[in-house]
Amino acid sequence: MYLFDVHVHTAEVSPCGKLPAAKTIDIYADIGYAGVCITDHYNESVLYEDLNQPTWAKTIEAFQRGYYLAKERGAQKGLTVLYGMEMQVRDYPRNEYLVYGLTPDFVVENKDLWQYTLAEMREIANANNAMIFQAHPFRNNMVLSPAHLLDGIEAYNGNPRHNSRNDYAIMTAKTLGYGMVSGSDSHDPGDAGHGGLAFFECPKTEADLVRLLRSKHYALITSIDKI
Repeated sequence: MYLFDVHVHTAEVSPCGKLPAAKTIDIYADIGYAGVCITDHYNESVLYEDLNQPTWAKTIEAFQRGYYLAKERGAQKGLTVLYGMEMQVRDYPRNEYLVYGLTPDFVVENKDLWQYTLAEMREIANANNAMIFQAHPFRNNMVLSPAHLLDGIEAYNGNPRHNSRNDYAIMTAKTLGYGMVSGSDSHDPGDAGHGGLAFFECPKTEADLVRLLRSKHYALITSIDKI
């Protein structure tokens, strides 16, 4: 089995992140993971306040810096690093969504995806072989999005500083038929390995990750599994 974390942040981009990209990769390699998907926060405040660049080209370059630093370190450590986002949308501004399958070039060429509605992002995902999972949908002030607009939900979120109500999320996903992923939501030292997926093959590209997620032939990793 190949352990793969699909919810990981970097200090270079996510303002809540405390671990630089290279250090994050070192930790995941040390604890036996085969790969990670970098899902830095993509929203108006991060792009235009925290990153604070004069042009879109510079803004998106700054947004993707954590991913490229992680990818460079991953190549050195033999660990796969894929591209993703934890984004917000216009009509559910308090929710966050993990998007897998969009390429770095697509995000460069399509400015301000956060301005789209969830339904519009669903159309973009459908047209570009991408998938949308709602991140930690049962945290305070968040609402579960309609199933037809999602590929699933993050049924297990390993971040120890938030109450993600994981038991309820897993029960809801099973009852209502939502697809499920698990992620550590790694930001700080000690977060790595508190979530992820166990695959029978290691995804090497964003398209591979989407294919394996669509297959549903994987197991959820929870922090309990790692104890």
